Amino acid sequence: EKAIPAVPVLKASRLLYLTTRGGIYTKAAASLELGEKELKALSQFFGIPGFDCLFVEGTDLLPKEEVAARMDQAKSMAAQLAKAW
Repeated sequence: EKAIPAVPVLKASRLLYLTTRGGIYTKAAASLELGEKELKALSQFFGIPGFDCLFVEGTDLLPKEEVAARMDQAKSMAAQLAKAW
């Protein structure tokens, strides 16, 4: 059987996925993080060519002060992404 190519059904050119992760999925556990992979695949399926993901990890594991610092850092990164959009 021939694969049927995805037909764009949305007019968006980019998708930004903002999320928090209770655990830490970078480094050795990177293959276990599925949310970003699934959203990226869905964006491609619906014909959205651009995909960005902005996340904060460790929100269930780290002390609240460190989580707050990571959230502040993510806000700065979001502001930078907004300029590119």
